[in-house]
Amino acid sequence: MPNQSNKRDFREQLISAGFIKNVHILPYTIDKAAACAFLCVSPSTLKRWLRFNDACPRAIKLLERVKYTLPDSWEGCTFYRNSLYTPFNQKGIDLVHIAFLSSHAATIRELKTTNMTQQTTIDALGDKQNIEAIKKRIENALSELNKVMSEPILKTPRKVR
Repeated sequence: MPNQSNKRDFREQLISAGFIKNVHILPYTIDKAAACAFLCVSPSTLKRWLRFNDACPRAIKLLERVKYTLPDSWEGCTFYRNSLYTPFNQKGIDLVHIAFLSSHAATIRELKTTNMTQQTTIDALGDKQNIEAIKKRIENALSELNKVMSEPILKTPRKVR
């Protein structure tokens, strides 16, 4: 029987290797289809390995290799003890900080969009030609109203029954 004290070891290795369905939802769920395809095993085998924390040594070696592999565009970045170390941040960034930064970036994008919309409104209100055109329309409407009010039919007293 496998050692129960290290029950999460294989699951953690899958997570560290990037086989996660949605990184924004905790606790992480394993992307079993991707893991099965990568390890060349059936879903039932993967389920058994997760259940008993008893994966074959080949699978563990494959996961260890993937765990520390980054694309070429990430040159200078490394993972160590569940943190990302970059040339710009030598203290390391863990997943919680990355999620915070992602959320912060989304908020900034939303605020920029709101700011642009409000600036467009302000520009439209501050446009002198637009203001002059609105004043002219108001003057024309007032003159039309005065013409209508001066019609003789409106000046004739009505008989009350």
